[in-house]
Amino acid sequence: MTSLEQEIEMDPRMKMRLVVSGHLSAELAEWLEPLRATQLPEGRTELTGLLPDQSAVHSICNRLRDLGLSLESLTVENENF
Repeated sequence: MTSLEQEIEMDPRMKMRLVVSGHLSAELAEWLEPLRATQLPEGRTELTGLLPDQSAVHSICNRLRDLGLSLESLTVENENF
């Protein structure tokens, strides 16, 4: 097993980047933890962070829906599975 394979096996989390329409308030951003919210130009918000698995990704997407936010993009920066 290579060192990269060992690293992936030891840390199965996924680095996520989501962009939603609108600027989120601090209170709304708390609902989306563990992702960190950063306001972007043109009235968008970037959410970045590590999620443990696909279930957590679905959970975040469900929260976005529940908050009435529009998902513009979802990117897995590194896929470890």
